[in-house]
Amino acid sequence: MDHQKLDLLFSLNDSEKEALLVKYFKVKPCVCTCRGFVAYLYENGKVNIFGHVAITERFQRPEEKEKWNGIRKLVCGENHIVGLKADGTVVAFGDNSYGQCDVSTYQDIMDIAAAYHYSFLVGKDGCFTAGEFLLPSDPPKTLPDRFQKNSVKEQNHTQVPTNPTPKDSLPPKEEYPENGSVLEEKLSFTEDMQFQYFVKESHVYLYKYVGKLTTVEIPSKIGDKSVTYLCSYAFFNSNNIEVVKIPDSVLAIGKLCFAGCKQLQKVYLSESLERIGNSTFKDCSKLDYIPFPSSLKHIGKKAFAHCENLSDVKLSVGLERIEALAFVGCKKISQFRDTPANPFFSVVNGVIFNNEMTKLIAYPSGRPDQLYWIPKNVTQIQEGAFADNQNLKEISVDPDNPSFFSMDGVLFNRKTNCLEAYASGRTMPNYQVPYGMLEIGAYAFHSCSHLESITLPQSIEVLQDGTFEDCSNLLNIVLSNNITWIGASAFQGCRRLRNMILPPKLTAINDYTFNACENLQRITIPSAVTSIGEAAFSWCENLKEINLPEGLKEIGPAAFSWCKKLENIEIPEGVTRIQDETFEFCENLTAVSFGGQLQSIGDKAFMWCKNLAFIPLLPASVMIIGTKAFFSCGNLAILSLPDDISMIHKDAFTRCSKLVLRCRQGTSAQSVCSTMGLHYELINT
Repeated sequence: MDHQKLDLLFSLNDSEKEALLVKYFKVKPCVCTCRGFVAYLYENGKVNIFGHVAITERFQRPEEKEKWNGIRKLVCGENHIVGLKADGTVVAFGDNSYGQCDVSTYQDIMDIAAAYHYSFLVGKDGCFTAGEFLLPSDPPKTLPDRFQKNSVKEQNHTQVPTNPTPKDSLPPKEEYPENGSVLEEKLSFTEDMQFQYFVKESHVYLYKYVGKLTTVEIPSKIGDKSVTYLCSYAFFNSNNIEVVKIPDSVLAIGKLCFAGCKQLQKVYLSESLERIGNSTFKDCSKLDYIPFPSSLKHIGKKAFAHCENLSDVKLSVGLERIEALAFVGCKKISQFRDTPANPFFSVVNGVIFNNEMTKLIAYPSGRPDQLYWIPKNVTQIQEGAFADNQNLKEISVDPDNPSFFSMDGVLFNRKTNCLEAYASGRTMPNYQVPYGMLEIGAYAFHSCSHLESITLPQSIEVLQDGTFEDCSNLLNIVLSNNITWIGASAFQGCRRLRNMILPPKLTAINDYTFNACENLQRITIPSAVTSIGEAAFSWCENLKEINLPEGLKEIGPAAFSWCKKLENIEIPEGVTRIQDETFEFCENLTAVSFGGQLQSIGDKAFMWCKNLAFIPLLPASVMIIGTKAFFSCGNLAILSLPDDISMIHKDAFTRCSKLVLRCRQGTSAQSVCSTMGLHYELINT
């Protein structure tokens, strides 16, 4: 093409350029105009450019041209182009003065953009920028009602999680159907590039939605195989979606599949659907229409939690099981509706019972009554049945009921000496549990937003799961010294809780126990504790220091992630593994010391600990350092590797610009560094 035609092309608007290139060059309707050249994408996935002679000649070199095959999207900056391949990898060409073309190491990328001197990549793990790009010095930090967190700031090569982490669960690295693992299968894209999927035993598992549509119609078949399962997190936080149509081929939907889809209004479920997983539609605040098919058998825990616009729920004829808190926080549901033909459930005055009327399953979060009277034949109450109804101020019981009694409007189990439920709408700021109670039931104080102080008698031995979850104003609590067990999520979301002395007989801190206690500053952990669960202290942003007991054996994944003020940590001798994401985004962590039995450091274990500068010694027992284990630890300067280390993932120290790895000559450590292409220095001793 001569310069006159090139000048003409530059003078056209975008739609005219696309029409011209489609007509004469048979390219996709995709053209990128940079300052020095024009790039266009052929239908076969190949790319070519024309413009400045020196630039086009460089692009025609074999080593460059072979990179530009299988391209599905093309974008441009001021004087560079970026291409997204069908396999999720990225290539770039042109001016790299600011590092805007340094994109080749990324995988699992779903979308790309570019402008001026930077490139922007959207992947499963977050967003990545390369080049001269500065996020706001203090980006908006959100803490919605359900404790989703997002955003970090950095200047160059920045990673920002695109999907805030829900407090229910930090998405595991491998969260797939129980009967399959994607590690054994190859993820593929559908022809329209809207979905990733994999095939297992002749069934298609829809793994991830990567499109931007407002109305999503999920395909019933891919090739000759039926789509039968929507994987966990498949649509997680997809904020463009307003309507979803699920084909009749789908039998089950995984946990948190549509969680956080804030614009989702209507869902048309498969007529063959049997199971809705845990937290599947959690925090879909605009969801107002979702009729259940007759095939539906199982609704998981928190499946529709905090779907605040959902107002009408009719139980299906085939429904067999409703898990705890399935409709918690659905404030527009004033009553449930049943199907008379259902053999498992009955609805009386809008409240769900089992068909024999002996178990109370769920009390509507939007029921306007201030008092509820439990019938005499009820002998069981499902966990969290009365949670988060801010109108309910008193629970009473028929005096002839053999299992339960009420005292000052609080529900107790007379057989187990358990406080079962405290009405969420009670406005008294203080409460003292009566002496003689042995335990506090699961979710007993869930969402009691008026409660500021509570005292437990010395008779209390057990706190069940979620006991004080989402008590957003709870400031003070006096625990019994005789407590031996505190369940998962017991204090999760207690935003104002500042200090905590755990009882001396406690042996474990369970999953999510103090998750999102953002003002927690001090906590005393007893010497008897041997394990700390997954995300136990995640998002405790003001936790500055913590002393781990000498007898500690296990620290769970993400246990201290996003503890932004944590400054130093000493890992006890008995801990053999730092699990995935354990200290991720602890941005003020400056020093870490490890016990002598440590064997592995997991994926992203210290990712974005940007002030981590001092690790005195990696124990000789360390054999594995996982992927992105120290990603973007920009102040980490020197790290001596154990002689016998057997694996270091190649991106374990990516963007550790000051780091010098040291190892002894002739050791396994030197061999691993050489094999993985890591920069290192040899030491003599």
